[in-house]
Amino acid sequence: QITSNEIQVVTVQKERTAAILDFSSRNGEVFENNLFSAKHILDVAGIPYVVSSSVATVQNYPFVLCTSWLDSVAFTAFEDSVISNYVKNGGIIILPRMKNNDLKFVFGIDGYANSNTRYQMSWNMSSNDASLRWFDDTLEQKISLGRNNNPTIFDTRSYITTTASPLAFYEDGGVAITKNQFGSGYAYALGMSIKDLILRPQLNLDYNAQRTFSNGFEPSSDVFILWIKALFAQHVPYAVWKHTSPADTKATIMMTHDIDAAT
Repeated sequence: QITSNEIQVVTVQKERTAAILDFSSRNGEVFENNLFSAKHILDVAGIPYVVSSSVATVQNYPFVLCTSWLDSVAFTAFEDSVISNYVKNGGIIILPRMKNNDLKFVFGIDGYANSNTRYQMSWNMSSNDASLRWFDDTLEQKISLGRNNNPTIFDTRSYITTTASPLAFYEDGGVAITKNQFGSGYAYALGMSIKDLILRPQLNLDYNAQRTFSNGFEPSSDVFILWIKALFAQHVPYAVWKHTSPADTKATIMMTHDIDAAT
């Protein structure tokens, strides 16, 4: 038998916990690259989370990070209504590569254009959006998606907006990331797959996105983790996360060797 105190504890835990909505299998993704990347984002940010492929389950959490695109075929009409009501009633959802025509009004988007020749993304710092508060370096404010001497890189999507506000732009002026208030909640759309943002550079398949050869500051992948963390802090009351250094220390020193030395 569950007591009222136990119910209250569970409720408080859910109020401060994120949910990963995993649609990898329904989208026919052979590997779990996007799921790995979503977990990595929240693990590094120190945000507590659950993983579920059920829309009915994740609607009970205040903050939902989707692993993959949600199209009109993958979603049922009932699931569309659950997502719509979730955001309308105060939920936060972050979705990569938005292409669900039945949810365009929730995201404030009317269309999109794909391209594999976009090499940079700049955050819309003039918006003064709270989610950009930790980007205090120019290398964080403009990031590299791939080196422009490649004829093509991974596919990106720019959005045609209606009510959504742009949070980031590509170098061609296309809108890379959007924010839309719908009811009491917010829906965010990314123009890139999160596996391309997180896993690809870890596998050294990032189209030489690094801007310095060695010993340089390259936050292009890290900024998305900081952005998600800032969103969580912005939208989840009394949000908590793990400290960035063990035992509440001020900093951590990591010592290594020259891992690419030829001698």
